Amino acid sequence: MQIRLDDVTLVADLLSFLRRNNCIAYVTGTNLDTIEAIRPHAFGPQEEEELGGLVEQWRVDHPEATIEID
Repeated sequence: MQIRLDDVTLVADLLSFLRRNNCIAYVTGTNLDTIEAIRPHAFGPQEEEELGGLVEQWRVDHPEATIEID
């Protein structure tokens, strides 16, 4: 799943959050504003659901963040 943030200063925080929650996550893109995240041992719709839930948990503490998910 690709997660694009409008504020690049939040990328490191989201990366840390995802990694603490057992995701593989790394920065991609030329603007360093996109995270590629993988949920090991979850596939297809289950992976999307779990990653989406984690992003929503993170957004509770960062309501100012604008996120685009692919």
